[in-house]
Amino acid sequence: MDELVTRFENNKTNDAELSSQDLQRIEEALKSNNESKKILQIVGIAARQEQHRNSLADSKDLFPLLVSSLKADDTDMKWLACRSIANLCFDHGTNRESLLLAGDVVGGLIALLPSSDPQVVRNACGALANLASDTEAVQTLLAEKGGIDALVLLIETNPHDDCVIMASKALCNSADGKAIPHMIRTNAADIYVNKIKIYIHELSSKDEEEEEGSTERLVSDFVSTIFPSWMDSDEGKKELKEQQRSEVLTKLASAFLHLATATYGRHDAEELLKDTVTAIRFISGSDDFRSAIAPCESEVADFLKRPSQDGPTSFPTETDKEILKFAADLTVNDDTSNLVSSLYPTCLRLLNECSDEVVLSHCLVMIGNLASEDKFVGKSELGKELIPICLKFVQDKDKPRLQHLSLGAIRNLSLLSNNKQSFYQQGLFPALVSILSETDRPNAHIQFSSVAIVRVFVAAGTEVVQPWAGNWVQEGGLVPLIRLARGEMRPKELDKDDDGNPVKNPDKRVEYEATRILVRYAASEYKNVLVENGGVDPMVDLLFAPFGLLQDEALVGLTHLAQHDEYKKVLVSAGAIEAISKISEASLAEKANKLKEKLSS
Repeated sequence: MDELVTRFENNKTNDAELSSQDLQRIEEALKSNNESKKILQIVGIAARQEQHRNSLADSKDLFPLLVSSLKADDTDMKWLACRSIANLCFDHGTNRESLLLAGDVVGGLIALLPSSDPQVVRNACGALANLASDTEAVQTLLAEKGGIDALVLLIETNPHDDCVIMASKALCNSADGKAIPHMIRTNAADIYVNKIKIYIHELSSKDEEEEEGSTERLVSDFVSTIFPSWMDSDEGKKELKEQQRSEVLTKLASAFLHLATATYGRHDAEELLKDTVTAIRFISGSDDFRSAIAPCESEVADFLKRPSQDGPTSFPTETDKEILKFAADLTVNDDTSNLVSSLYPTCLRLLNECSDEVVLSHCLVMIGNLASEDKFVGKSELGKELIPICLKFVQDKDKPRLQHLSLGAIRNLSLLSNNKQSFYQQGLFPALVSILSETDRPNAHIQFSSVAIVRVFVAAGTEVVQPWAGNWVQEGGLVPLIRLARGEMRPKELDKDDDGNPVKNPDKRVEYEATRILVRYAASEYKNVLVENGGVDPMVDLLFAPFGLLQDEALVGLTHLAQHDEYKKVLVSAGAIEAISKISEASLAEKANKLKEKLSS
């Protein structure tokens, strides 16, 4: 055995061979139980090679020796056993299972974490890291046996960088399953927040050529692996909500924002910056947790200055796009949208100067969400600048994503009465008529958004609004709206599933919304245009809609038309009596019966 030990310990390239005779000698030594230390020396080095991990996997006596050696009085035996376990478990599920069957290997390793010997601690952490990798049973045991607490404490208090880095690796590999809620319940997040603060301080005086330090490695592990695992986990998110740990996310959000601001533009931290911005977006992109960013007003303000600058490389970088996406996320919530208001002028500049569709999309989402809020846009000169920008994108049919988002912004801007006139004067109605008349490649999302704008202009309550309703007719908008309501402009793909089969219950939201506008015109001076161009049929179809509100609106519109004898025959021919007879909503019974009687007389 001495010759084997010498051969492996003197081999600096980790490519020493382990022959079948060598394996036999190890097996004989295991049975004699008198050369355990030498076995651990050999196995720890040999197991660095995949073929040797496979060869040693068949040994029945090796794994119990490894587990029992964790409790040895000899310190060397402890760290040698830890090293052997770490290397045997690397990317080897069979060896992990064998160790779990051989005894309480997880408990034995956890017990070594408070050791004063850094070699024992470092190798114990490495063993736990490789043992826990892709192994839920080990991750669960780590949480149940206090391993997560011990690793977190080690990261906080151990003075040896190499031990702390290996402990962080163990936590990374445990950041799934049962370990996640346990980490959330402990002070793990606070410890990492402190590490992030330390790293930011170090970064301010660090030269870009310096090697990566332990604090940076710790921060990187948390930002790129541990935290995303928390936010990806249903259990983790449930734990955050049930334990009301929003303050934890607020601390993390603040730390992440500081970190991203500090690393922006540093070539030595590009990957960390990317991961940090992704981590921030895990919070801002969640409806459940977005409000945790609300207290971070100053941090958000500093962070959002980044995409408004040219930066170290040509704008926009992928990180710039993620920053803008973060800002767009915040505009969804009332309690966070105010944090983004400072970026409004930047959005306008980018919409005018930038050609990147991703950047333009994020800017339009922000503008669209902020546009309906009077304090941001309604009384501002910036709002006037936005109108021609939106109209430019609306008319670009080659970029449907931007077209759709611009329509959303226009819809919200149009809620403010002083913007309606500006949009009309700059050609909004002809642009909408063109969209609703599209037959080559109609887009349901764009159709729906266009109809929503028309409704904002021409409809209020159960009637049309002048002069917009008249202007819409004069611009030729009523006829394409009728065709849309009749389903003539419907994209064919809406009626088939992914396999090309007919859809049983096709989505008719566009037709319904278009018809709701036609209902308003039924009581107007333009009802003759409505009837002559086939507008009655979709109003009758609306009686079959699965919503009582829509059926009620259809009854109102048809009742208006039924007051005129010349239209009654058209209603009857369109099947209005039969459709009315099928209305089952009790609250609509009286109105339905009156209309039925009117049409039958």
